[in-house]
Amino acid sequence: MPPKSAIDAVSPAIEHARRQIFPLRWATWARLALLGLATGELGSGGGCNVPGGFHVPITTGSGRTDQFLATLPKLPPHLGLGPAQFVALVTVLILLMVLLGLVGIYVASVSRFILFESVLTGQYHLRQGWRRWQPQGSRLFVFNLGLVLISLAVLMVVIGVPVLLAVMYGWWRRGQALGPFLLYIALMVMAMGAFMLAFLLVHVLTKDFVVPQMAFEGLGPLAGWRRLLAMMDRERAGYAGYVGMKIVLAMASAVLFGILVFIVALVVAVPVVIFVVIGVIAAPGIGTWIWNPYTLTVAAVAGCLAFAALMFAAALVYAPATAFFTAYPMHFFAARYPALAAVLYPPPPLLAPPAPAT
Repeated sequence: MPPKSAIDAVSPAIEHARRQIFPLRWATWARLALLGLATGELGSGGGCNVPGGFHVPITTGSGRTDQFLATLPKLPPHLGLGPAQFVALVTVLILLMVLLGLVGIYVASVSRFILFESVLTGQYHLRQGWRRWQPQGSRLFVFNLGLVLISLAVLMVVIGVPVLLAVMYGWWRRGQALGPFLLYIALMVMAMGAFMLAFLLVHVLTKDFVVPQMAFEGLGPLAGWRRLLAMMDRERAGYAGYVGMKIVLAMASAVLFGILVFIVALVVAVPVVIFVVIGVIAAPGIGTWIWNPYTLTVAAVAGCLAFAALMFAAALVYAPATAFFTAYPMHFFAARYPALAAVLYPPPPLLAPPAPAT
């Protein structure tokens, strides 16, 4: 079977995804949504998204900065938290975020194999898959954690060094050093952009082409990458076309499913907002008597549950894209990796010989 180009693999991947969810089976759809959430496929466009964020335009003038800081919410005095307790609370929250991040990376690593097997075979057995793929998922977790730590180290060096120099030498107060500092900032932004693109490329190629090798042959991530680099060296144009085509598909998916997810988010969020507004209007002065560490904890848990429900609703909408972006690399890679082709394109059953005439 000749290898499919990046364009030729689109149609069979669409058909593959259609067979996963149609005719409509809610159990399959829900499990696909859960796997999409666990692996981070929701909203990622198959892993090609560039992390974004927001910024707050804080001016450097001391007067405007004071005005901005004055607008920030203050900790209510009736919470009963002293300075030491507040520092302890912040420390616990930071440690909790780190722990949740590690758990998230591990769950995503194991779930990546479950998603691959489920879409490949059409059988969604989450508990059995979790037990079966934990060993390989743990190896992928170590690899992914290494990528994250490298990224954080680069981020600390590239951003931390100029900030430290600015603090030590007071560059923001000396106009003669402002020009070189701004030039360094521009170079830093470009370097970070190039690094993030390289990081995303490694992430996408790992989950698309290294995970199948780990699943079929029990290879480690580095061994899978060495083999993949050899494949890519023999067919540079083909893999470059795949990366470019996946970017195009991710952009189209982001527009289409982004609109659908936004509509679903409005449908889910509007009743919640109305309920909160009615509660605030019905109970004036609520902030002066109800907020304490216990009620804040209850509110935080309720908010997390509401957010989880919203994310699951969005994952249900995005489930067809999750199936497609999992199937697409399979159909591109199958002819280049015989072990995958043997499962994805099984040979037709042999015809039974005709019965002898009596």
